[in-house]
Amino acid sequence: MFAPKNILVPTDFSKYSDASLNIAADMAATYDANIYLLHAIDNTITRKSIDYGISYEEIKQLEENSVNASSEKLKKLSANIMKNDKIKIIHIIKIGDPA
Repeated sequence: MFAPKNILVPTDFSKYSDASLNIAADMAATYDANIYLLHAIDNTITRKSIDYGISYEEIKQLEENSVNASSEKLKKLSANIMKNDKIKIIHIIKIGDPA
């Protein structure tokens, strides 16, 4: 029988990702599973920083701002689906190529 213990839900904060998260939340409640909510921050600006003349410090600040903003969005998403105390949501933020 299909009984997941961990469910990975990638999000780009679109309505489609939100719909997937809602389905995952229903599954997590049914099977007492954890949800791993993943957001990937595109690192194109980091790879192209020399082309744009952006300093290392500016890149690090942009990355930090992006991580903080993404973290807040993940918290809001989680709060919206925490109807059930059994659901545990783990936030993962990675900087890299989202594809």
